[in-house]
Amino acid sequence: MIEEHELIVLGAGVTGLGAAWRAEELQRDYLLLEATERPGGLAASFRDEAGFTWDCGVHLHFSHYDYYDRVFETLFALDERLERTRLAAAWMHGRMVPYPVQLHLHHLPPETQWECLRGLLDARPNPDRRPVTLLAWFRRTFGDGVAREFLIPYNEKIWGTPLHELNSAWIGQRVAVPDRRDVLRRLCLREDHHEWGPNARFRYP
Repeated sequence: MIEEHELIVLGAGVTGLGAAWRAEELQRDYLLLEATERPGGLAASFRDEAGFTWDCGVHLHFSHYDYYDRVFETLFALDERLERTRLAAAWMHGRMVPYPVQLHLHHLPPETQWECLRGLLDARPNPDRRPVTLLAWFRRTFGDGVAREFLIPYNEKIWGTPLHELNSAWIGQRVAVPDRRDVLRRLCLREDHHEWGPNARFRYP
């Protein structure tokens, strides 16, 4: 017997579960399919024989979408989630540079500071004509210095793919683009600003 459904959701990871949740809200007929024994996808965890729990992927959440935040708060009570301020850094030039690096250039060696600042000042971002590849977008938006020193190696490590093969359209709010005057001010005054950017605060279920 072949079942017929209005919607088929493939995979019970976070996106698939979210799609099923929305289908329930809209009272749509759907079928959620998952190939493994349990839901969760990269947000799942498993326990090994020694009793340790391992996360399959990153379990933090951050969002700028009211609907997403309302669903998250519906699913997890206050005592079931933690909220934290980001405190992250990148190991560069033999030192820890606070994240996001593009706003903390004063932690870099003087020559590198200048290369990054010169690139930022020369950069000509154009939101109406976004470059197709992520590599081109980084260079156009941040200049060659910040792109070479941080954004290219960091993102190639994170995504495991050459950046000229990734489309820039998915960037959205994930990469913080600082005001050049703010960069220059913090470079001159040697000020840190940890609570800046799209994921300055995040939540753990």
